[in-house]
Amino acid sequence: MSFGRTRRLSSWEDAKLPSKATYFAFDGSNSDLARQLYLRAEAGGSRKQFTNLELPEAIQKRLDDNDLTWDGLPGIAQHALLWDSGFGVTLDNKVVQIWTLRGHSMTDLAVPLDQFNAVGCTEMNCTQPKSDSGITIQSLSNLYCTGDQMLTAARCVVQDFDESNSLHLAMWMTGGNPEVIPTPQVRKHSWKDDYSKNSYTVIAVHTVGDDDEAAYGECPTEKENGGYGSLVLPCYTDASISGEVREAMETVQGSPWVTRWLREEYSGQSTSTSADDDDGFKLVLLAPIVAGILVVVGLVALFVFVKHKRQRNIEADALEDSLIYLETCRPNTDPSRRPTAAQVANMLQEAD
Repeated sequence: MSFGRTRRLSSWEDAKLPSKATYFAFDGSNSDLARQLYLRAEAGGSRKQFTNLELPEAIQKRLDDNDLTWDGLPGIAQHALLWDSGFGVTLDNKVVQIWTLRGHSMTDLAVPLDQFNAVGCTEMNCTQPKSDSGITIQSLSNLYCTGDQMLTAARCVVQDFDESNSLHLAMWMTGGNPEVIPTPQVRKHSWKDDYSKNSYTVIAVHTVGDDDEAAYGECPTEKENGGYGSLVLPCYTDASISGEVREAMETVQGSPWVTRWLREEYSGQSTSTSADDDDGFKLVLLAPIVAGILVVVGLVALFVFVKHKRQRNIEADALEDSLIYLETCRPNTDPSRRPTAAQVANMLQEAD
């Protein structure tokens, strides 16, 4: 399913990876979750892999185009790929598409306070624990805000899905635990306004589990995300939007730097190239070794051949000498060649 315009990838080869030295605020003030997941991964963070997830065609194509496999990605990279490609996961493990609106990207879907106030909404303030530098940052969430006002501020549209759970959570929130790895999950907030009697549906992207998120109208406790708030992003459902909103929808195809990260870290092509390079290196070292072995084998074979040949010659000479000796010492049995009695007498006289 695709609507409106498309935000396309540029060349990943020229993309720069986020630097560890670059400051990034893990405070839930922006939706650059792929960058946050990357930095967490570089710092040794991890998340469990998804199980029994049916991948949409766009995700599978991005994997195939970059010689990647879903199971070959660690959980933290799977989360990053889904988010960067414009997809979220429901409570029952269904992947749904996310479209950005009016030129926004997956990195700036967080609605800032001034825009939240501009549509007529009122926020609730919660004090978070102090940072390492001693600074206290407030976590903000929606206190008074109608469905129409919330959607007017929204910067995204989410593919509709069913959710049977009744939610009592905020639909807009800032704040975040700097030590927590976000796990984006889309939830459906449906209710009937007590005053206007209008029914509303707002799909919100939550970034921590239910156990770590405070209920609507309450501040988080120490047991809930360490006392910190968390990022929550309000979005439309594509099942109920105006033609103007539909026209403003943009299909996300991902950012080049995420592609580079995944290719360099987890691509089979990178692995093959590395393996080929290793094989080539080994062959360079192996060639002279093999040549030396062949020379040694050849010399040994030549030595054995010469030795065997000389042995055969010695044995042949010895045999010939033996035959001559036998021939010389053998008694003369030929009667015609025996000496006569006169010849024997003469030989005896000569001997005397």
